[in-house]
Parts: sequence; structure tokens; C-alpha cells
Amino acid sequence: MDADTGLVHTVTCTPASVADVSQVDTLLHGKEKTVHGDAGYTGVGKRGEHGGRKVTWDIAERPSTTRPCATAE
Repeated sequence: MDADTGLVHTVTCTPASVADVSQVDTLLHGKEKTVHGDAGYTGVGKRGEHGGRKVTWDIAERPSTTRPCATAE
């Protein structure tokens, strides 16, 4: 979606067997400065098709890589 207007500019539908990260190239229009994504997009910045993109990748970590918060007792 567009960060300024909040409008969705692209939608891609695939079967559940298709990885989210494989669809990024079809979702971006080339004018992005920052790209936000959930953990399904981990590693997107390392993929060859995005090597020339001048964007900041803001991708959530997988839950298995984060430590639980300490609880106050």
C-alpha cells in the first residue's frame, strides 16, 4: 500500500504453496523508499531480482529468532 495515501496499489493472489517472498517483484512498482513485510518476506533483500533496488527493507523477524520478554515477578 502507499504510505502517504493508505491506498492499496497492487494485489497478487497465489496458491498457499507459493512463498510470499517469491512475489515481491510483482508487488513493487519501483518508486518505493521503504518496504515493510512480515516474516514471510525474510531474505528478500538478498534475492538477485532486488539487487539494484535502493530501498530500506523493514522485515519482521521470525518468532523463532526472538526471545520472549522477561516477566516481572
